[in-house]
Amino acid sequence: MENLRSDDFLMSLYRKINRKKRVKALQLSLLLILIASTLSIQFTKMIYESKMKQLWSSYTPSVNAYEWDYIGVVAETESLEYLIDELDIDELVDFIVKEYDAKWLNSIKLEG
Repeated sequence: MENLRSDDFLMSLYRKINRKKRVKALQLSLLLILIASTLSIQFTKMIYESKMKQLWSSYTPSVNAYEWDYIGVVAETESLEYLIDELDIDELVDFIVKEYDAKWLNSIKLEG
């Protein structure tokens, strides 16, 4: 009878040890999968950013080429419309001040 109890005790101990080993192996596997997926995402981002930097560095925009330089004769209103669409507000104000009599521009108060 006592031999049966010791065998049961040893079997339950053996099962607990195996269960703990499986849990630790599962935890380690999940950790490795998480690390591998995180690294692959980060490396993908790094490769994408370096490729974009390489492409951007090889891009040489024409500095003073506007659309109307290629079209030919463009009316003054069309060129101003283009500038309004393409330039920031500070660049547009500087352009108008330099090119036109812009006293009326100082009287305008923009709200927004």
